[in-house]
Amino acid sequence: MPDRNFTTTRIRLLGIDTPETEKSPTGAMYYGKEASEFTSKIALGQEVTVVMDKLSKTRDKYNRLLCYIRFADGRILNEELVSEGFAYADTRFPHSYYKEYIQLEEAAQKQKKGLWEKVTQDQMPQWRKKIKY
Repeated sequence: MPDRNFTTTRIRLLGIDTPETEKSPTGAMYYGKEASEFTSKIALGQEVTVVMDKLSKTRDKYNRLLCYIRFADGRILNEELVSEGFAYADTRFPHSYYKEYIQLEEAAQKQKKGLWEKVTQDQMPQWRKKIKY
C-alpha cells in the first residue's frame, strides 16, 4: 500500500535486528544473505496481517512502520527469524514481547541455530556486541 511519499509501505520488524545484506549502505554483515533468503522463502507471496504494538512507537526514525507480521497460520515472522537464528532479539527498544524474544534468542544460541553456529563477537551489530545475557 502507498505510504506517505512512497509507493509501498516500508516496515521494520519490531523486536528484532537482522544482519544487513550487501544492499545496505553499511555493507553486508555475517549471515545477512542467509537471513534475507530465509525471510524471502517463508514470507514472499504470503497473505499476512500487520500487527502493531502498544508499547512501541508507531514509526522509526526513517518513518518505517514498526510492527509484527503474522502469517495466516498464526506464526509471527519476527519470532521465526529469532528462533531459527536469522535475527538478534533487539533489546534497544521496548515492545510487548521483549522477554520472550530474549528467550527465543537464548534457545537458538544453545541449539547453535542459524548464525549462532559460528558467529563471533566482532561479526555482530555494534549495539549487540555490548550485551551479555
